[in-house]
Amino acid sequence: MKRWLVWIVVLLILCAAALATAFWRPLVMELASSKLVTELVFYLKEKVVKNETNNIENEVMRIEFSGHLYDIPLRYAYGEAFEKRGYWPKVKPERVKVKGISLSALLPDMEAYSSENAEQWKVRGHGDRVEVYYAYAPKLDWFQRYRDSYLNGEENRYYKRMESQHGLIHFANRSGHTIYFPFNDKVELYISCNKKDNATVFPSCRVVSNHKYGTTLRYYYGLEKLSDWQNIDLKIKSLIDRFEQPLSSKQTAQEG
Repeated sequence: MKRWLVWIVVLLILCAAALATAFWRPLVMELASSKLVTELVFYLKEKVVKNETNNIENEVMRIEFSGHLYDIPLRYAYGEAFEKRGYWPKVKPERVKVKGISLSALLPDMEAYSSENAEQWKVRGHGDRVEVYYAYAPKLDWFQRYRDSYLNGEENRYYKRMESQHGLIHFANRSGHTIYFPFNDKVELYISCNKKDNATVFPSCRVVSNHKYGTTLRYYYGLEKLSDWQNIDLKIKSLIDRFEQPLSSKQTAQEG
C-alpha cells in the first residue's frame, strides 16, 4: 500500500475514534463511576469468605457522596454486589468517598433483597425491579434546556407530540420510542421508553430526575410501571434520603 494511502487510513481511524469518544463519553463516565463505587466500597479479593447470610444481615455500605453521608444496607446492592459476583461480598468498614451510588430495589415498596423475595430477583426481564444510579448532574440547567428542545419544536424532525399519557407530555418517533415530560416544569425529570417488539422482548423506561442540588437520579424499570411514574420517583428519593446520616457522624473518608 502506498504511504499516502496509509496516512489517510490512519487519519480516518483517529477521526472515528474521536467522534466515538465524544458520543459515548457520558455513558462511559456513568459506567466508570458505577465501577468505581464497586471497587471502593467492596473488598475485592480472589478468595472471599462467602458467608452470605452474615454479610447481608450485617453489612452496611458507609458512603460519602456529594457532601452527604449515607449508610446503605448491603441488601440494596443486589445488582452491584451479588449479581456481578454470585455471592455477597464483604464491605469495607471505613466510610468511602464515591462518585456515584448504585441501588437495586423491588417495586412498589422499594424492598431490598431478602430470602422471602429471592425469587422475584430472578424473574426474566425487569419484573418488579428498579435499578437506581445516583450521580453528579452533568450541568445544572440540563433539564430545562432538554425540555425546551422538545416543546419548542427543535426535535420535530424525529419526534411528534402525541396525546398526553399518564399525566405526562408525550412525544414519539416513528419507531415507537417515546419521551415524556411532566406538565409542571418544576418537576425536573424526563422519561424515555422503548416499546415491545421482536427486538425488545422486555421494554423498559429510563428516568433521569434531579434530586439534591448538583445531583441526578438515573433509574430503570419495566414499561408496565410507567403509569406509576410519580410515586416511583418520590419513593426512590425518599429511600435515598432515609439512608442519609448527619454530618456529625462523619469519619475520615477514603478518597476515590
